Amino acid sequence: TSDQFLDSEYSEGVTWRQYFKDYTIDELTELGSLLNAAAEDNFTLTQEQIDDLDSYFTSLSSYAAGLDMNIDDYYESQFGEGVTEEIYRRNMERSTLASSYSEHISEQLRESYTDEEIETYYNENSDDVDVVDYNYFFMSGIVSANDDSITSEEAMAQAYSDSEDFVA
Repeated sequence: TSDQFLDSEYSEGVTWRQYFKDYTIDELTELGSLLNAAAEDNFTLTQEQIDDLDSYFTSLSSYAAGLDMNIDDYYESQFGEGVTEEIYRRNMERSTLASSYSEHISEQLRESYTDEEIETYYNENSDDVDVVDYNYFFMSGIVSANDDSITSEEAMAQAYSDSEDFVA
C-alpha cells in the first residue's frame, strides 16, 4: 500500500514520507520567498507570459471538451480533489512569476560582474568551483572456472577491446 511505501526507508534514518514532506516545505519556502521579493520589487508577469498561460488553459479546456469531460471534473482527475481551474491557474501564475523573478535576479547578478572579475574569482577559487561528476563501468577480464574456450590473456584482451569500444 502507499502507506507502507511512504513509511519505508528512503535513506538512512529518513522515510519517503519525511523526504517528501521536507522537499515540499523547502520548495514552498523558496516559492514564497521569491513571490515576496517579486512583490517588493513590483515585478510582474509579462504580457507574453500571460498570453502563454491563457493559451495553455485554453488548450486544457479544449482537451477536456475533446474527452467529453466537464472542465471541473477534468481538473480534479488530473490535479487532485478540490482543484479547480481558478486554483490551478493561480498556482501556475505564481510558479511562472517565481521562476521568472529568479531568472531576473540571476541575470542582474551576472550583469553586475565584469568578465575580468569573474575570471579572477575563478582563478582564485577554482578548487571550489570545478566539480566533476563521473561514472565508471567495470569490464571483466576474468575467465569463469567452467570456461575452457578462452585463456586469461584472451579474456583480458577482449575486456580491453570492449572498454575501448565503450569509450569510443
